[in-house]
Amino acid sequence: LYDANNGDELERAEKFGADILRLCVAVGGVLFVPSLINWSDNRDIVESRLSDLLGRQVTIEGDVTFSMLPMPTLRATGLRVASEPGAHHGTLLTVGAIDLRVAMLPFLRGTIEAGQATLIDPVLTVERLPSGSLSIDRALGLRADTSFERIIVENGIVHWRDLDGSEVTASGVFGQISVDRASGPIRATGGFRLGAGRYGVELQTGTRSASGLWPVTATLSIE
Repeated sequence: LYDANNGDELERAEKFGADILRLCVAVGGVLFVPSLINWSDNRDIVESRLSDLLGRQVTIEGDVTFSMLPMPTLRATGLRVASEPGAHHGTLLTVGAIDLRVAMLPFLRGTIEAGQATLIDPVLTVERLPSGSLSIDRALGLRADTSFERIIVENGIVHWRDLDGSEVTASGVFGQISVDRASGPIRATGGFRLGAGRYGVELQTGTRSASGLWPVTATLSIE
């Protein structure tokens, strides 16, 4: 005999199976479609987003890739950030590779929502300009909606150049930086080599004032 209840259960099971199949297809698309896109052919989009974020012209000379697993991560190699017009050095920052954990849909809409950025082999050149400002000042004017849970620096170099042409270089720079929002506060811990010495540093800023000044507390230790 036909059991109506069994028929209803079979229909519900079929609908449930179809829903699971659709979910698997959707998840599979989210996970694997980004890997099928040639991001290097669209590096101008990534350059535009990063230039908007930093307020400086950003050029990517290497490859751009995007992976969903284990975390959605955008990787770019050979990244170059322009310095201020009139600066002795035309480049403010070069990065061997940057790994940026991003939210995919906001990124495509033009908004950077990053939880973590890892800078590998960065070289930062900071100089005092004839105006008295620093070449990095405007790059610190991040968009108001910018925040990073953590910025990791690995094997960095920082060059400092004064108006008289004297230069100082710190190497082996490493550390972690957290940015609650573009106006601060900013917290950083790390270390560097200067000459034969090895130093540790802890830095904490307050919120940037309307005039652009940052209250800063820093601790320097000799290791």
